[in-house]
Amino acid sequence: MFLVGADENGLGPVLGPLVATAVVLEVESYSASKYRAVGKKLGIDDSKANSGFGKMAHAEGITLAALERLHGQRPEHIDQLLTFVTWRHGAETPPPCPRESWPQCWSTSVELPAFGGTIDDGHRVLDRLEKAAIRICDIRSAVVCASLINSEVKRLGSRLRLDLSLFERLLLETRAVLPSDVEAFCGKVGGIDYYPNYFRHLIGYTVEAQTRASSTYRIAGLGRVTFEIDADATHLPVSFASMVGKYVRELQMERQNRYYLRYDSSLKKVSGYRDKHTRKFIASTRELRQKLAIRDQCFER
Repeated sequence: MFLVGADENGLGPVLGPLVATAVVLEVESYSASKYRAVGKKLGIDDSKANSGFGKMAHAEGITLAALERLHGQRPEHIDQLLTFVTWRHGAETPPPCPRESWPQCWSTSVELPAFGGTIDDGHRVLDRLEKAAIRICDIRSAVVCASLINSEVKRLGSRLRLDLSLFERLLLETRAVLPSDVEAFCGKVGGIDYYPNYFRHLIGYTVEAQTRASSTYRIAGLGRVTFEIDADATHLPVSFASMVGKYVRELQMERQNRYYLRYDSSLKKVSGYRDKHTRKFIASTRELRQKLAIRDQCFER
């Protein structure tokens, strides 16, 4: 059977992209507690617990090893990695964007590994997963820049609606390349309980379970989809997606940080989250961004 875990990284920050990621695992049968225990032993956990800003080595090694197994080639720089995880849903690297703002997100090269991750260690983790009859089948991410977040939030009405729309698209894309329906798990999006009121891409549903903690639907042509509170701490494929997505987001933030440090070496790298360091970075780069003609909507959400 095929398990799909979907999670988002970067819904709340003020700088950098929103990344939604889906990871597909093949297993003989699924026990959430059993596979959760396997994952925790191997360090595959909620990214908030083990892949925060400044401690990305483990997630990097696993992600690079997984992409090498899936594509037969090690991603050597960030653009190649983004091509591996986004090309199937038509993403361009780099995407079309304002000429003045383009260099902020795309002109700086980031060679991989960038955070001290060891790809051989990642392969050892995957080998142990395979010994537990867990095989990785697919990884894909949707990377949404600040400008697109700003415009999509205006169009859809909220970040939560954008987040759910990305989950829907990723689930449909994974199913399109698999031979059978899937068992999918996603983190609960905001305070939503009844998801069909918000679906934009998933059609033909029946309700299987509906509680405050989780909502499960049978989707025609897709399989069973469960939205669950703290899914990244309960379901191995969601934990895996959380770590990969965190790594992808941190690479893009690294690229953006390097771009500005190129012009002002006194700046400190920031996570983009709503903390004092990010607030200082925004204030300290204001004149520089005006000089470089970086559009505000491409920089800050």
